Parts: sequence; C-alpha cells; structure tokens
Amino acid sequence: MAASKSDEGMSIVRKLKLCKNTVRKYLRSPEPSQFKACQYKKILNQYEDKVKEMLQKRYIGTRIYSELLGIGYEGSLLTVGTCLVYSI
Repeated sequence: MAASKSDEGMSIVRKLKLCKNTVRKYLRSPEPSQFKACQYKKILNQYEDKVKEMLQKRYIGTRIYSELLGIGYEGSLLTVGTCLVYSI
C-alpha cells in the first residue's frame, strides 16, 4: 500500500521537527521556496586601511580595538576580533 501525502507530511514533520502546518504549506506549494541571504553592512570596511596598518605594526586585537575607538569606531571588540580572524 502506497503512503498518502498525509503520511509523507507527518514523516517529514518528525524527521525535521517542524510544525505540521509549515510542512503542509511547502508540500502544497507548486514550486520550491526561494530563500535570500541577508546582506549586512560591514562597519569595519571604512577602517580597513587603518586595521591593515596596525596589523603590520603587529598590534594585538585589543590594541587595534582601542585605537579604532579613538578614531570613531562604534562597534564591538568581538566584531574586531572576528574581522582579524578572517583577516580583512
């Protein structure tokens, strides 16, 4: 005996741990859903040259953060640290 759409939907609900209404909505949709990634403005872009200059002087992350605060940077230390890890 073939599984009905209802059984198929409940199987998906259990596997993905989603609400049955969400699964139903996507199963009834004639075409696959399209999702767009959010575009974020990177607040460190305007300080890129300064950060590179400080890295050449072998400044550590907290020192770079302190220097950036002095020239108007309003972001967090975590943002600077992440930027340094992934190297501008």
